[in-house]
Amino acid sequence: MHADIEINGHRGTIRLDGHDVSKGIRGFRLTGEAGQLARLELDVLIVETTRAAADVSAYLNPEAVELLKRLGWTPPETP
Repeated sequence: MHADIEINGHRGTIRLDGHDVSKGIRGFRLTGEAGQLARLELDVLIVETTRAAADVSAYLNPEAVELLKRLGWTPPETP
């Protein structure tokens, strides 16, 4: 996957394979070592969480859902 990161002051843009996923991201870390591929860790934006007994629900904004799908995630079935 190809990642482009552009930082302008306090704002930035993250593109994965040409798709702007910035609105679904809360933060990121980029690390690398000589002779190795760089590692990009993305903090996905979660809008809200609820917890009842042993069940946990996380509500993602639409941009975060699209980002996760691009990374290979399949959303669970909703009741």
